[in-house]
Amino acid sequence: MTTPKEKLNERIGMLNNHEAAEILDFIEFIQQKRERDLVRALEEATECDEELTENEIAEINEAEKESLSNETLSYDEVFGIDNEI
Repeated sequence: MTTPKEKLNERIGMLNNHEAAEILDFIEFIQQKRERDLVRALEEATECDEELTENEIAEINEAEKESLSNETLSYDEVFGIDNEI
């Protein structure tokens, strides 16, 4: 089964330079729209006014301590798989 990205890559190879430039402009338009939508959503989001519990504060402090002392685990150590694409 061919994925949409594979189909797109195949069809891009068939485009002339002018068509490729038009497609590139359209992709950039979509990316800019996605960024604008994200910024708008973040601007309109309400702040969380829920107080942290003592346990949550302790966990945050512990995580910061581990991060500063390099006591953290890598992606591979946590998930046991290769994260390369």
